[in-house]
Formats: sequence, C-alpha cells, structure tokens
Amino acid sequence: MADLNYVWEKFSTAIYSLAGNGPMQERLRSAYLSFHPVQIADFNDDLELQADYREIMDRLTARAEGYPGEGKVPSTLRQMSDDEANELANLIISFCFSVARARLDRARGS
Repeated sequence: MADLNYVWEKFSTAIYSLAGNGPMQERLRSAYLSFHPVQIADFNDDLELQADYREIMDRLTARAEGYPGEGKVPSTLRQMSDDEANELANLIISFCFSVARARLDRARGS
C-alpha cells in the first residue's frame, strides 16, 4: 500500500515547481526532481493511480538519451514541445488532486 501522505508531499512540492517562472520544460524537470523517489510499485493497491503515474513517467522518459550520460528525462524534456510540456504539467496537477482524493477516501474508510 502506498503511503499517500508521502506521495502527496512529493507531488504538492512538484506543483509549486510548475507554478514558477521559466520555460515549462525546466519547471517540469524541477517538478520531476521533487517526485522522482515515488515508484510505480507504490500504487500496486490502486490501479487507477498506478496507470496515471505510469503515464506521467512514460511521457517523461519517452525519448532516448541524445548523448551518453544525458539521461532519458533531460533528453525528453529537451526535445519536448511547449504544448507537450503543458499537457504533462496538467497531468501532474491532476494526478496530485487524485492523490489528495485517495487520501481523503482512505481517511474516511471508503
């Protein structure tokens, strides 16, 4: 079972990164650094959150390294269009709200 409080902490911090100044690709990199410790296995008990998190990670790692040692996330962000970056930012924000709802549901015993 995921510690949704931990996931919430990481993704709420990521949202602050997205709200900053500068190109969205740079803000996405900062957001990723906030939530990168979260793992897909953290959502084994919630398949909807797992699928949403997998989509975020798939989009962040969609492209191969441009040069050895660059890393898939930096390479993907470097090659990402502004529209793609904005879509990904919206996915991250929506995911954060989904985590918040899941936390409330668990607290209520639903």
